[in-house]
Amino acid sequence: LVSPPPYAPLPRDSRRYVPVLQDRTGERAALLRASRTAWEGMTPLIEVVPRDQVPSRDALVRRVRVLKETVGEHPIYLDVKNVDPCAMTPTRSGEREMLEVLFEAARRRKLRFMPVARTNGSSRHRQIVADAVAADGHGLALRHRIASTLSLPGRGFEILIEECLGGLG
Repeated sequence: LVSPPPYAPLPRDSRRYVPVLQDRTGERAALLRASRTAWEGMTPLIEVVPRDQVPSRDALVRRVRVLKETVGEHPIYLDVKNVDPCAMTPTRSGEREMLEVLFEAARRRKLRFMPVARTNGSSRHRQIVADAVAADGHGLALRHRIASTLSLPGRGFEILIEECLGGLG
């Protein structure tokens, strides 16, 4: 077997396209049809949308397997949607936080992923992301909802970014 090329961080190019996609059938089909040229100019942010509020480990492993079949060796940003990333997920050895279980499954499948930190995320969420960055060394995405800045008088965008990055170690 040939090893994949070494991981390279994103190019510092203002034209980099980051589509935000859910791990749904149609959106995965679009990625499967994407040309090599399209992949060279994009890194998708894929949101895993579990069917249950507290998905099982096996359900997350299946989602990651399908994602790996979809993206192959291409790097992606990996996040969850509509669930608490720190919700406790049943595993064979007890309960663990869902995001940890998802990232572990992604590592086992050799999915080239970068975790997503949110400026409005909990300190535990940021710690899970920081642990993934330290373990994998692939970098991360920082996600910020503009509306959350507008609702915090006296705390501008720069302060939120500094606080979030400071929490990532």
